[in-house]
Amino acid sequence: MEKKFIYKMIEDALIPYISGADDWEIRNEDYEIMYKRIMERKTLASENEVYELVEDVVYEYITNDANV
Repeated sequence: MEKKFIYKMIEDALIPYISGADDWEIRNEDYEIMYKRIMERKTLASENEVYELVEDVVYEYITNDANV
């Protein structure tokens, strides 16, 4: 999958968490960290599971479970 597409998926998955929070800004470094985690896990996943991986990684980021 193309990196731009994964970034867009991350952005879309973040919307429910950051909508209405005007001062919330995701750093480029954080996008890159989430992208790398998704790609590491993707090697074992099917195409349909990528959406779930994105949701999981974004949730970990938001809840700070992954220590991003």
